[in-house]
Amino acid sequence: MRRRDLLALTGGLLAASSVLAADSGTLADRAKRSAVSAGDPARFRKLFEKAERGEEIVLGVIGGSISTGSLASKPGERGYFALVCDWWQKQFPQARIKRVNAAVAGTGSLFGVLRVEQDLLAQKPDAVIVEFAVNDAWTDQDPFESLVRRLLAASPDLAVMLLFMSYDNGHNEQTWQQAVGKHYGLPMVSFRDAIWPEVSRGLIKPSDVLVDIVHPNDQGHQITADLVTASLEALRHAPAGAAQVGGQPAPLAPTHFEKARWIDAQALQPTARKGWELVKNNNLNPILLGHMAWRAAQPDASALTLDWEGTGLVAMMMLANDDPAEVSLVIDERPKVSVTLRTQPRRNIVSAGLELPRGRHRFSLSRANNAPGTPAFGLFGIGVLP
Repeated sequence: MRRRDLLALTGGLLAASSVLAADSGTLADRAKRSAVSAGDPARFRKLFEKAERGEEIVLGVIGGSISTGSLASKPGERGYFALVCDWWQKQFPQARIKRVNAAVAGTGSLFGVLRVEQDLLAQKPDAVIVEFAVNDAWTDQDPFESLVRRLLAASPDLAVMLLFMSYDNGHNEQTWQQAVGKHYGLPMVSFRDAIWPEVSRGLIKPSDVLVDIVHPNDQGHQITADLVTASLEALRHAPAGAAQVGGQPAPLAPTHFEKARWIDAQALQPTARKGWELVKNNNLNPILLGHMAWRAAQPDASALTLDWEGTGLVAMMMLANDDPAEVSLVIDERPKVSVTLRTQPRRNIVSAGLELPRGRHRFSLSRANNAPGTPAFGLFGIGVLP
């Protein structure tokens, strides 16, 4: 073999081996791939100092079913968030670690920004993981960026990290959520970027880390926790001169939901509710179990009508699993809008109006086709935009 052919072969082998190494399943390689951005370490640095002093540390998460620990063998112990909290306790045994899991299965950042105040910020968290990359396929950037801005505005010390999970085909909403994270200098971790190269090369199967098309098994939750804690380690040892924390930049796009206020069913005072009743969601809908809702208890129920003050409204519906979810929404005297929630936007939540004249408005909710035998449906509450 000629020397140049040998060199070419050697170079090819080295290149191939480097590709395989880059796509390997070692924690170091996965962590490197997952590190979308280190972000500004200033807020996390203050948090580490607080933990080292032995103070109470409140760790929060807001996201969908993955963040609840769904389909882990023991969600409260083997879900990724529980494992991340365990890491904090092991690293800082002198600190008092408190967990606040504000994740709700089957919901995205639109519902997240409405409830973040009462479900999470009321507990005064020191750090929050935001996980909506597989739940926001039906929405746009507005509610997600509104949520990020609301978290950062809650306290100058609140440390925020974005986490991007993935479907078994490698799809998620990372591209535009990553742009938001970069704009605000947030640390970002991608399960997709860590795992998908191994899946695409046949080194592992999606079923090695996922129970179904999206929910991690115990191994997937452990990997997710390892990626998050690797990012935390990097932030912990970031150079002292790297911190650049300051005021928030201007939003990338309009953020209508930044100051939205959630009103649950119990606090609503309908002006018309014939055929409706206030009930507890024991098993009517898998989302928000135990929460109260106004339910259309009779096939001939009238429209549920509410008066409210503001410039926009979001409605969170209660729907049975077999519900075709064809509903009609009316704001003031505007034309009726019919929406099939199972196809668009494929969630129980819909923006009924944005950028309305500031003042008092009337909202009506009814069936688009209220035929006998149609499954009952209800309203968990509304989000009001000031």
